[in-house]
Amino acid sequence: MFYWWYKFTRLFYYPLINWIVPLFSKKVRDRICFEAKNFKDPASISFLKTNEKADFAFEFASEGELEQVRPLIMKVLSNGRKVELLFSSESVEHQCEKIYKIYPKQVRYLRLYLLKYNPLSKSTSLSHWVSSHKLFMCRYDFYPELIQFGSQKNIEFALLWASTKSFQKVKSKFLLKRFYENTFHSFDKLVAATPLDHAQFIHDLNIKQDQLEVYDFRPVQILKRIESSHSILPIRFNQLDAFKTFLNQVTLEKRIIYGSFWLDEVKLFKSYDGSEFRHVIVPHKLEQAHAMANELNQLPWVKALVVDENTTEDLTQYNTLILNYKGILCELYPYFSHAYVGNGFGESVHSLMEPFLANCFVICGPKVHRSTEYDLISQSHPDHLHIIHQMEEFSKCISHPKNEISSLNSFIQHYKGHYTATLMWLGIEAEEVW
Repeated sequence: MFYWWYKFTRLFYYPLINWIVPLFSKKVRDRICFEAKNFKDPASISFLKTNEKADFAFEFASEGELEQVRPLIMKVLSNGRKVELLFSSESVEHQCEKIYKIYPKQVRYLRLYLLKYNPLSKSTSLSHWVSSHKLFMCRYDFYPELIQFGSQKNIEFALLWASTKSFQKVKSKFLLKRFYENTFHSFDKLVAATPLDHAQFIHDLNIKQDQLEVYDFRPVQILKRIESSHSILPIRFNQLDAFKTFLNQVTLEKRIIYGSFWLDEVKLFKSYDGSEFRHVIVPHKLEQAHAMANELNQLPWVKALVVDENTTEDLTQYNTLILNYKGILCELYPYFSHAYVGNGFGESVHSLMEPFLANCFVICGPKVHRSTEYDLISQSHPDHLHIIHQMEEFSKCISHPKNEISSLNSFIQHYKGHYTATLMWLGIEAEEVW
């Protein structure tokens, strides 16, 4: 009943959204143009058009969710299987293009029709594009079209990184509660993000035990990157030797890295004197690197330098480096004792799992409500993570002695040990043992 009401509503509003609103909204026009790429992009031509069939379909919204399911996608591709990628955010398009360029015969991707969806048109119907009978959704993009498609009897429907956060917030609202209950019960299998989520799926939503697992695939990818950092960094980071000399001026306890750092977070440095430490900043937006250096160098104790592949200065003459490099943040974390993760004072904190698994004491701002990584860390090793609500609190955190935090050995061994078994439970071939 709900789905038919939804289709009627979308049909009623289709002319308004596609023909009238675009006259007044550039944002809507841009989104419609983005979705229209599906009709001319070779990577978006359905396997069905060539009488082929994908083995798996993966749906995700953002870059963070893609990183969560990337280990599964790459494993399936390495097995020689065909894959369909469905995404909604424009920010993740480039990453899907990169995967397609490596595996052009095995990959197709579709920009989900959030505005151009027309219930009467086959051209925007999932049933006329998705060829796989296995659909894996990531997290909580419960678009009715996706749920209706996945609920078909011939589709194996799984939810990855499943969380009960949204459900817990609406338990007192009858209609929303029913919506989440029906949605979660539409899946054949759910992989809960945390042990607490696993327990709540059973207790609050009556999901059967044999439909549930608890696992997070993100740690697998991070651990592999950390363990291969010694071979990756010399290739991607031509200043590595000079960088190590810079760090070795102080002990590990006096090294702090600021990952995915934003320009407005420079205020952090204004709240204390950190001249005894060595600071390394990896900006979220590399184009902000020089602006960060300019602001930091106005502080009496800071000597900051932007470092890129052409830098010739002696790094030991500075106490703060701003790295203008892409794709090395995860590999850098093991060189530090403390890590501040950016955007916790913005919309939502960035990846906490990377510094956590590198055995850093992790510090971030208060915006963690959207971070399942925060949930997992706080439930398993809360002494590794500290939230600051004011930037002035940062100086107290960096004096926290590292030798007092708990060991991660059991956590790491759990994810290594259950990797293959979880893949096989999801129907993905996995002969190797970590």
